[in-house]
Amino acid sequence: MTVGGMTQRWEAMQRGEQIGTILSCPYAILAKARGFRQLSWAMQVIGPYQGNVAAARRSWAAVNPEKLVG
Repeated sequence: MTVGGMTQRWEAMQRGEQIGTILSCPYAILAKARGFRQLSWAMQVIGPYQGNVAAARRSWAAVNPEKLVG
């Protein structure tokens, strides 16, 4: 079943429309707090998985270096 992004998958889980999904923070924390059980880690099932990305355009980064971290 295709549901959408992480927010949509989490909402579908809460409604009982989906029986499992990959979640990362903050949804993994919310799911545990609401009684959902973690079945595995993405790394164990599918290998390296980059679930969240922070990105910026080079042009913006060039004029906003003080706002960048790392």
